[in-house]
Amino acid sequence: MTSKAGDTNERYTTVAHDVLIKCAFAVDLYKLYDDYMEQALRIREIAKIPPNEWEKCGQKDPLPEELINTIKSTISNLPDLDDEGKSNLIHFLTDDKKQRREVYGEYKGLDRGDPFQPVAAHALGLRIDQYGIINDLIHKFKSHPQLQAEFIQLVNGITSLEFSAAINASSLSSEFAKALSNSGFTASNTGSKVIHSLISKSFLIITGNSGAGKTKIVSLLTDWLCLKDESAITSLLVPVGSDWTDNRNVLGFVNHLRSAQDEPPVYESTPILELIISAAGDPSRPYFLILDEMNLSHVERYFADFLSAMESGRPIPLHTSATPLKSPQGTDVTAALTLPDNLFITGTVNVDETTYMFSPKVLDRANVIEFRVTPDDAKAFLAAGAGGLGEIEPAPEGASEAFLALSRKARKKPEPDLVFFTDSSLAGTRTAIAESITGLFGIMHSHRMEFGYRTMHEVMRYAGVDYELAADRAAWSWQTCLDVQILQKILPKLHGSKKRIEQLLIDLAVFCETGTAPATTATFTAKSAGKIAYPESYGKLVDMIEAVRRDQFVSFI
Repeated sequence: MTSKAGDTNERYTTVAHDVLIKCAFAVDLYKLYDDYMEQALRIREIAKIPPNEWEKCGQKDPLPEELINTIKSTISNLPDLDDEGKSNLIHFLTDDKKQRREVYGEYKGLDRGDPFQPVAAHALGLRIDQYGIINDLIHKFKSHPQLQAEFIQLVNGITSLEFSAAINASSLSSEFAKALSNSGFTASNTGSKVIHSLISKSFLIITGNSGAGKTKIVSLLTDWLCLKDESAITSLLVPVGSDWTDNRNVLGFVNHLRSAQDEPPVYESTPILELIISAAGDPSRPYFLILDEMNLSHVERYFADFLSAMESGRPIPLHTSATPLKSPQGTDVTAALTLPDNLFITGTVNVDETTYMFSPKVLDRANVIEFRVTPDDAKAFLAAGAGGLGEIEPAPEGASEAFLALSRKARKKPEPDLVFFTDSSLAGTRTAIAESITGLFGIMHSHRMEFGYRTMHEVMRYAGVDYELAADRAAWSWQTCLDVQILQKILPKLHGSKKRIEQLLIDLAVFCETGTAPATTATFTAKSAGKIAYPESYGKLVDMIEAVRRDQFVSFI
């Protein structure tokens, strides 16, 4: 038997639960309403409706028959809406105020500048202008879409509608490439590879000559996603030191010398650990860690915990205290740390006498992008005056949320939640990619250098992301996508002497030239003209074959 106070608390908890759920759904209705408004403005432009006529939409009196017919005719001819969408849009624009009230409920007024109030009123069943705290809650959900989606999934067991992410995701690559170009970054074609790679796998390695822009492109990405925030550091650039021989420079350590008697020890934190803790506490936006000159020390010595946790999802142990320890910055550091799914790690790599080679264990867990400044890039850079880069313009609203939402969908287990894997019309494409991967595996296996299940899975996942982000899916090419993945996931692990690796490189080059594995031991002469099945990978293999014949040894990186 509960007390009256207990009954009251339980009742208030139930009311709070219902209000929060309704607030979360109000935001979904807002997104739907906002999407209709976007479509409505398009109709106004197509039909050339004068402003004095347009102002009559949604008002007290019914619309003139001629205007209703114009709107219906225009919407009926739209090729990108189904019948239900057309019907909803017609009602949205032609219903009078009385009909709108039946849909959206009682409200103070339909303000075209803020469609938020009527839809929120409908979701809550009350006039929200009278309830300041409810208005604040809805605005909080509106500004943190991932929090809203997760709350609905967690508490109510249903999936939130996804209007904003669907609107923005397909344009991420093209918008970023355009912003890079406008900033003066000449290798803007690399921008799509960076975005696609980070969305499909949250660990990226960028290699290339010093000064080519490896670190800069990731910094520009974080600036473009509008992650500059005075209240929180959402991106961090950390130069790796040659003395990083364990994980203390990454995850910190317990300092017993700074604690007084009978007091718990202090946990000496690091900027990297602080960033990870911040990311875990702020799941609604992406966080970026950039490890500059990642191979200046042996990567496995300081990064082994990360490599393991990325795949297993298990927490990284930090200390053995039963309660959290305080860092000098005042942060609570728990006994173990789980890598949050909104943390994206990029390592830049230079190869010279001061750096170390990567092991297959590291390369297998990342996409590897090679930065090569082409003659055309150099010419464009010098033609622009070589005056350095300007600031990058911010991304369209919702881009960071779309970036993170798509990344989570891509990494969903047991299978990515992407159209590429659910659309039955793409079954043939999926089979073609699988057959090509099998052909590649056969070549590698015959030379005892086969790749594992992880690589196969991640190549398919990348294809799903690449298709999702395609500006024109009808023109999307799985061969172009697979070409990128051969270059980023399979070739980076190749290195060795002429005796050990030359024939493998030749067999792979023949595969990339023709699209099929050679039936017998192949010979090779570089092809100067004609169609190449996988041109980027073929070009790299030609370079590696020439290098191994000249130097008796070759490495991708």
